[in-house]
Amino acid sequence: MLKGEDLLRFKGLIHIVEKPETPIVVHGVQHVFHPPRELERWPDKNRRTRLVFITRAIPRALTEFTLTKFAAIDAAHISRPAA
Repeated sequence: MLKGEDLLRFKGLIHIVEKPETPIVVHGVQHVFHPPRELERWPDKNRRTRLVFITRAIPRALTEFTLTKFAAIDAAHISRPAA
């Protein structure tokens, strides 16, 4: 089920294994997602991925479930040998 109208804001810093020194910034509002942007460096010593979801009536469990599905797809893609 798509919940774009209830996703009031999404933002985060993403740690990319191939580029650990330069995080990716992501953000969006409802149905509008801006292109990811690479920063020159992390804002502090914490280099973990951080995501913030501001929602209306979207249970936290649904957001977490959706993210685990994306992680599973990504893991399957990474473990698949190149063609």
